[in-house]
Amino acid sequence: MEPFNLRETEEFFQSNGIRFDRYDIIQSNMIFGGVPYYLSLFAKDMSLAQNVDFLIFNRKGKLTNEYDRLFGSIFTNPDSAEKLIRFLAGKRIGYSREEILKGTGIADGGEFSKLLRSLEESDFISKFRYFGEPPRKSRYRLIDGFCLFYNYFCNRKNTDDVSYWQHNQNSPSVNAWRGYSFENVCFGHIAQIKSALGISGVHTETYSWIGATSQVDLLIDRDDRLINLCECKYSSRDFIIDKEYDAKLRERQASFIDETKTRKSTMLTLVTTFGLKYNEYSGRFQNVITSDDLFK
Repeated sequence: MEPFNLRETEEFFQSNGIRFDRYDIIQSNMIFGGVPYYLSLFAKDMSLAQNVDFLIFNRKGKLTNEYDRLFGSIFTNPDSAEKLIRFLAGKRIGYSREEILKGTGIADGGEFSKLLRSLEESDFISKFRYFGEPPRKSRYRLIDGFCLFYNYFCNRKNTDDVSYWQHNQNSPSVNAWRGYSFENVCFGHIAQIKSALGISGVHTETYSWIGATSQVDLLIDRDDRLINLCECKYSSRDFIIDKEYDAKLRERQASFIDETKTRKSTMLTLVTTFGLKYNEYSGRFQNVITSDDLFK
């Protein structure tokens, strides 16, 4: 069964008497990847954070050893698959095939190509390109929520705290993980983003971009001669643009236009959980897409 998207996750929780708000449903997708089996283990009398601790950080949790079991149950070469996943977890912007080979020490050849295809078809990794680069320069990034979560926290956690997730909700590492994971959620809901932009019928290509001093994690290149430069921000309240961030946005947009030499118009687009707080800088974003749009 394919992983649930956000709307399907919400419907699944509701059918099982679990009443999370959409902020927590998004976060559950970021941790458990929308895998129905994982979601079926939730206790309806616990908060999301309690469920995470009970299932993953508890020594006898039903998912405590799931990561190790996962690769052996799916892949014929589980050690190479796990090594590749662990390597991809270290860099949010992804790696090229050559970088993966060098970083993992896996031998090049048909078996490696087969492993990449298998991981991609199983929704563990995604193949993508930087804007302006040819297909032969494709890169790979980790998109499986559970594997990313495990490598961020369980592989690095030097504590026996069975309430680890409840105790670290506002830590820098958790906030950094939320930022990366929310980008993955956005990449997985491009159809919903396009619908919110009113361009469902327009052919588009999705890319990332890295320039000399700036980068765009998600951009939508449209056949109607416009490019949406998307900022993906997971926030517990309305997102606020201050003077410094406004300057960064202007510099990023100018760098993209200058370095890519694009002849298309560009539009700054915010994808966030709750919305954008109105102030003197909020007009910098020409489109604002909220979590409600991602649930459609």
